[in-house]
Amino acid sequence: MPKYYVSIPNLDQVILAKDPLDACVKISVINSIMTVGLYWKVSEIGFSDHKDDIYISDVEIIREINKRNKIGRAHV
Repeated sequence: MPKYYVSIPNLDQVILAKDPLDACVKISVINSIMTVGLYWKVSEIGFSDHKDDIYISDVEIIREINKRNKIGRAHV
């Protein structure tokens, strides 16, 4: 699994995940964090800014968590 660097205000964390969305979901569940109106920055390079950084809406993260909860696999 690739290593992802996930950043939101007040949190920078590295995690192994299958893709950027999975990384955000795992960070959210592990830290019991939900945000409103933010984009989470995800990189495979590091925490500083890169042209290849991916930004994932918290709406998309919450939608994925809800989807996983419905099929019983929200656990990390």
